[in-house]
This record gives sequence, C-alpha cells and structure tokens, in this order.
Amino acid sequence: MNLAAWFEDHRLKRGIGGYSSSSIVAVEFSEAVMIRPPVTRLDSLHIARYMKEPSSLWHVGGFEFLVYNAVLAWADVDARSAQASFGSPRHVAVVGPYDVMTWAHDLSPRADGSPGCR
Repeated sequence: MNLAAWFEDHRLKRGIGGYSSSSIVAVEFSEAVMIRPPVTRLDSLHIARYMKEPSSLWHVGGFEFLVYNAVLAWADVDARSAQASFGSPRHVAVVGPYDVMTWAHDLSPRADGSPGCR
C-alpha cells in the first residue's frame, strides 16, 4: 500500500514530516493530505516549524500525525526527536520505508519556530 492510500484509509489529512514524505503524498493524493516539513532545532531534540516555509502554511494547525522516512530521515525528524517534542505516541505504523506516528493531541509547532506545540 502506498503512503497516500494509507492516510486515506486511516482518515488522516494533516501532518508534519520530511520533504520526501510531503512531496510523495502531494503527488499521489493531489494535496488532499497536507504534510508540512518541520526541522529539529540545533540546540535541542525538539521539532519546530521550518522557518523557510511561509508562516501562513503553519497557521492551519490541527496536525494529526508525524511521518518520516525511517531509512533516510530529513533534518533529524525521527522517532527520537518526535518523542522528545510530543511525548510517547499513541500509535506507530510502518508503511513501506515510512513510520507514521499519531498522538492524542495537536502537533502544531509554534508559529515563531520555538519548540513545542501550540
């Protein structure tokens, strides 16, 4: 099963993840599933908004999941930084080379790029 179909089957529409994840899903799913790329801050393990992206893309909020390529993580966004940022996930799924993690709370990074959720 491809990543976009997996998101559709699990009714997940908004998330954060590496560029490869977001690009693949946008192409496969005509952007019905939105994934915004975060980064891991150099001064900590915490995931934060990628400041090169327009802030308006991040104000949507309501991020339900984090996805990353477990073989080739981008910007150190992986299980370790996800747990440091958001706590223990409620669920982890492996979809091909991707790990998809979900929590029971919104994962939206702060608009100013500082670590943590809104």
